[in-house]
Amino acid sequence: YRPGQTIYFKGLLIDNLKEKRNISPNTPVTVTFYNTNYIQVSSLNLVTNEFGSFSGTFTAPIGGLNGRMSIQTNYGESATIMVE
Repeated sequence: YRPGQTIYFKGLLIDNLKEKRNISPNTPVTVTFYNTNYIQVSSLNLVTNEFGSFSGTFTAPIGGLNGRMSIQTNYGESATIMVE
């Protein structure tokens, strides 16, 4: 990604109970975007749809240090992106 570019993301929330896995419809999810120094850039409060998925966008920060940045949910899952 380039600074100022829109970053699209999509996720699926699955509930792991013992040996059974179920989707989690209508569940609140907080998604946070962190910069290279692990400082919060932005955050979104979302709700999963009837299929347990959620999506949204962030804008890559302009100025500051470029490099490896991350998108993380309040459930501890994360994805890493590169801004160059």
